[in-house]
Amino acid sequence: MPKKTKSAQVATDLSLKDAAKKTKQVNEEIVVAEEELTVAHAVLDKHIPENANEPDVRQAVEATEQVKKRLRKSVKELATVQATLEKKAAEQA
Repeated sequence: MPKKTKSAQVATDLSLKDAAKKTKQVNEEIVVAEEELTVAHAVLDKHIPENANEPDVRQAVEATEQVKKRLRKSVKELATVQATLEKKAAEQA
């Protein structure tokens, strides 16, 4: 494996650090979106009776729950990626 030049190594370090920083920012944005969706879901679920005749409304309530679950899973996966990036950046520093 060819040895990296000093400038190439610095570029790689910056890229990993930038990637880790951006990943953390995206993770925080996803967490906020999940929290907002949780509130919206709770409001919809509370104010729409179980016997509501509007299937579209019930479907929308269920969809918010499914999106919330997907967001929660994405947050966990992104946190794993972030930790890996931070570890790699620290190793190369």
